[in-house]
Amino acid sequence: MTVPPLAVVLGGGISGLSSAYYLARTHGSRFQKIIVLEGSSRLGGWVNTTVTDSGSVFEHGPRSIRPAGVVGRNTLELISELRLSDSIIPVQPHHPGAKKRFIYANKQLYQLPSSMKTLLTKQPPFSKPLISYILKEPFIKEQIEDDESVYDFMRKRLGKELADNLIDPLCIGVFAGNARELSAKSCFPMIFNPAREHGSLVKGILFGKKDPVPKNNCDLVQKCRKERWPIYSLRGGLQELTDTLAENLTTHYGVEIYKHMPCVSLEVNNNNTIRVKTRSKQFDADHVISTLPAKNLSEILSAEHSDLAQSLAEINSATVAIVNMEYEGNILPEEGFGYLIPSWEKSKILGVVYDSCTFPNHNRPGPPTTRITCMMGGFWFQEHFGDPDLVHPDHLLSVAIETVKDHLGTSSVPIHSIVNIQRDCIPQYKVGHSKVVDKIESYIEDKRLPLSVTGASYKGVSVNDCIFNSKRTAEQLINGN
Repeated sequence: MTVPPLAVVLGGGISGLSSAYYLARTHGSRFQKIIVLEGSSRLGGWVNTTVTDSGSVFEHGPRSIRPAGVVGRNTLELISELRLSDSIIPVQPHHPGAKKRFIYANKQLYQLPSSMKTLLTKQPPFSKPLISYILKEPFIKEQIEDDESVYDFMRKRLGKELADNLIDPLCIGVFAGNARELSAKSCFPMIFNPAREHGSLVKGILFGKKDPVPKNNCDLVQKCRKERWPIYSLRGGLQELTDTLAENLTTHYGVEIYKHMPCVSLEVNNNNTIRVKTRSKQFDADHVISTLPAKNLSEILSAEHSDLAQSLAEINSATVAIVNMEYEGNILPEEGFGYLIPSWEKSKILGVVYDSCTFPNHNRPGPPTTRITCMMGGFWFQEHFGDPDLVHPDHLLSVAIETVKDHLGTSSVPIHSIVNIQRDCIPQYKVGHSKVVDKIESYIEDKRLPLSVTGASYKGVSVNDCIFNSKRTAEQLINGN
């Protein structure tokens, strides 16, 4: 009796669900059976939304998606395929949630430049107009290294003031990470690689190779282009996307999804299949796609692949506490997306997002309230709070409430709050990360292992990156690459 070709996907987050979807939807896929194994009690991974009984929507992970670029268009196409277009809540380009972003420094909020006019004028905390830094940059002779920290790269090209007050908080907002350790090459390849090729950040942006914008027949993509959405969410929060993906996989494609079933070991069989073991089942898979965090994958490989495990274990992640709070009335001093705090401030919180301003559709019906989210810890979690397994949520809530009182000048206390400690949720692409990823991929290719790795640990941490890289992984597998 011939066993139908089996693909097993490890992880039921956005990367795992997307990988299974792109494998399953391909007509004539080489796999007749697809299984997704999720170790926790829920699907979606770090995409996690709560809708309260009163109707308020709180995000405990990513809260918006940018539609820009190839990866952004790909996500819109997926949303369209899943018939979620009518659920999209776009932020319009002139909305304060799109144009007004702040940093908190020296005990006050500063709005960051967001237009040509603000680039041409001096705007605190900067001592001179940003255009002056930009115009000088092409004349800097210092060679751009093969890889260097985001902070060093930007400090050399644009100066310490911009590195401290713009780039440092940017890395906190995207990676909850330390700009002095994060890799410019891996974190911002679309900026770093053209800059290195042309010897200048500005020249790279102006003269770097631009991917042609393909003609796209997707109505949703065309609508987005016409209206110039900077970011968007979904009516039910971003978990609506992962919930719909999971339902689509089981209902339309017959994909088997198991929760509470972590993989505990992977062993390559003599016939070049992989034995996937859980605590209660085992599967002999023709191919495995791992979307697990790299370190988690390293812990379940058999001893014969210790070199691969060692490389995977080099990719670490940061822990972030997410504190969602809701207040009666309006407590915001000014509308906007929110603010970030430069690391030199030594703050226990990383930043605050003004959720009710950016997505008022997620507010509860009735009298107005303010929804905000405090992000805490990240690279500095242990320094500020100790062991994530031991810190009490009430302590995190207390720190968040008191910090918000101080920063926003309010005496109010929240009427509703949710605290989540997202352990090891954002991979930290340190200097040299691309070489580690190359080493991992080369090992798998050289040994001809029936294994693919994708997910946030490798080539992008955003929702868009995870979906796009999952699609690419599935297509390479189907095409026999």
